[in-house]
Amino acid sequence: MVWRYKIKFKNLLESAPSYSGTSRLISRIKVQLEKINSNISGVVMNHGRLKEDEIDDLQDKLEKLIDDFNFVHELMDGTIPKDTWHEYDYNGDYVSLFNDYLDELYDLGDIIVFNTKNKGQKFIWVE
Repeated sequence: MVWRYKIKFKNLLESAPSYSGTSRLISRIKVQLEKINSNISGVVMNHGRLKEDEIDDLQDKLEKLIDDFNFVHELMDGTIPKDTWHEYDYNGDYVSLFNDYLDELYDLGDIIVFNTKNKGQKFIWVE
């Protein structure tokens, strides 16, 4: 199996997550996902076997994930005030929330965008 896109950030992972480290990770992930999002329909449609509605669904999932990582960043940096965290069912554990969205990224990356008997291609490789 091969992948259509590759994003790199694992070199930034820390054994003991910190605010600044997690913030750098989120920034790196968002930039790379936004780049993929900017050319997803042409690349996947022209080289893949997905129907237009499947591409739209894939792009919606990608945009939601970008928004989710941005949400974590806004919670961390205070853009979303602490006194409103309860509205989002957020308890201040940004590492856990970040990890939840990281799991979603891995799930999104495993979506097959091209498949034949001899060759398959998944969406995103995370390195």
